[in-house]
Amino acid sequence: MIQVTLKNQTGSTRNSGRYPATPWSSQRLYRPFVRASFIIALTLGFTTGTGMLLAAAFGVDRGVWWITHTQAHGMAQLFGFAGLFTMGIAHHVVPRFRNGSIRFPWPQRASLTLVVAAIVLRFTAQMVSDYPATGILVIASGILLLAGALTFAATIFPVLLGGKNPVGTAERWIYAGTTWFVISAAIHLALTVWLLANEASIAPNHLTSAVIYSALFGFVGSFLMGVSTRAVSGFLGLRPAHRYLEISAFAILQAGLLLAVFSLVLEASAELSALGLLFVTLGVVIYVVALRILEPSQVNRAPMSPGSYARYGWFIRGAYFWLLVGVTFIAIESIEVLFDLDILPVANSSPVLHVLTVGFVTSMIIGMGSRMLPLFEGAVVRGRRALDVSIVLLSVSVLTRTVAGFTLEGYTDSVLGISGTAGLLAVILSTPALIGSLRESSRAKYRVLAEEQGRVKWQASGRTLPGHIVES
Repeated sequence: MIQVTLKNQTGSTRNSGRYPATPWSSQRLYRPFVRASFIIALTLGFTTGTGMLLAAAFGVDRGVWWITHTQAHGMAQLFGFAGLFTMGIAHHVVPRFRNGSIRFPWPQRASLTLVVAAIVLRFTAQMVSDYPATGILVIASGILLLAGALTFAATIFPVLLGGKNPVGTAERWIYAGTTWFVISAAIHLALTVWLLANEASIAPNHLTSAVIYSALFGFVGSFLMGVSTRAVSGFLGLRPAHRYLEISAFAILQAGLLLAVFSLVLEASAELSALGLLFVTLGVVIYVVALRILEPSQVNRAPMSPGSYARYGWFIRGAYFWLLVGVTFIAIESIEVLFDLDILPVANSSPVLHVLTVGFVTSMIIGMGSRMLPLFEGAVVRGRRALDVSIVLLSVSVLTRTVAGFTLEGYTDSVLGISGTAGLLAVILSTPALIGSLRESSRAKYRVLAEEQGRVKWQASGRTLPGHIVES
């Protein structure tokens, strides 16, 4: 057997064996991003969001603090929890999709540091909005987030452009997602400049909405759809996607998002933004139909490794169900604007936004994470029963948030407190399972199970195990 020796990034040598890994591929670049994602979710994200809802449930008046904390919480969830997880997975899967390599390790470390610092500064600034230094913290947050987005784009775009595989529909979604990350960060910078220039603590609605839509549908949504196109179909054993429908969905969604976001940024007519969101809705519906995600699986689904979590598909299918529900609400709201109608009751505490962020994004993160992280690591999933419970809790959180947000007058705050608590518990229960997949003990357990599985299969074939395997 030929032995190959490679130098790693520190200059030391190591024996790579018969099938040497390229230096970047052994780094598991997603690990710090995934860890940071869940740390932010459990500190600045779900925890503070739940605290706000419980405060209202116990009779604390909603004032300026509610709005400032809501805006800071939203940024932490979009760019911290969802954004960092997306960035981490992208660093691992994009080079594999394209059959190319990626620069490491400084670009990943730089983008992670910049984004985390931006989130912490924005959150701190809006928590202590009465202090003179608030404006400096806010503008620093905007600059750092844009720098992080540009660093990420400068890392991912060369991989997309230089890979050996033909460009497919998944890569188009990833191109768009990376571009939207930069756009959303640039709009966020404009938002922080507005706060500084106006000495304000509450960001204007038009820029806040532009950041939310560009980050939610453009950055995170495009990445999740791209990865779904390439990986989820195989994982769930779906029938081949309708290719031309998917291409149409991509074009319609991206065009609609451009119209909606820049109408908001430029403070154009509300009708233009509503029209753009209608196209976004149409694009999402066509995409779900094209992917066939809600159709039954075929028999030839991707095989599960030892110690895997078999019900990850519940999260993923549930995520796309809630995505359809969310865009249906957006379509109704857009029709109300376009035709001056009054269909939905006045919403309380953004139920539609939380259908999308908790129902779609969070479910996708947990579902993809519980399938992909153990696969990347060669590890078992611990706490599988806790993941089962978190599926139920996420559904309770989204349902109660939607019902209370639209209909339960007099009981709204109490039910919203239940919603926030259920969502937080779902993330708390799922975190050990996902983060635990990154631990050496989970990889060691996988090796034991894989060896035992191989032994059983070998013996079932009627062949005799080699002596050194029997002894081990």
